[in-house]
Amino acid sequence: MVMFWGVAAQTAINIESTELATADFTERERPTGEDHELHVEGKVCAYCGKAILASQPARLAGEGSWVHEGCHKPRR
Repeated sequence: MVMFWGVAAQTAINIESTELATADFTERERPTGEDHELHVEGKVCAYCGKAILASQPARLAGEGSWVHEGCHKPRR
């Protein structure tokens, strides 16, 4: 009896593993082409001093300082 339950359990595990291996884990709720960048509106770039528009990707640089994604800190 123990051998039967061991085989049945292993079969169930194999079936579940196969289902997981072929499952589709893509995100269906996210529209195609949506980026994964941060967008802030009304903030000023800490590096260049220009306003960051809502359409421009931005990143956080330090404590509450926002910068344009492609903006680099000026050399001194």
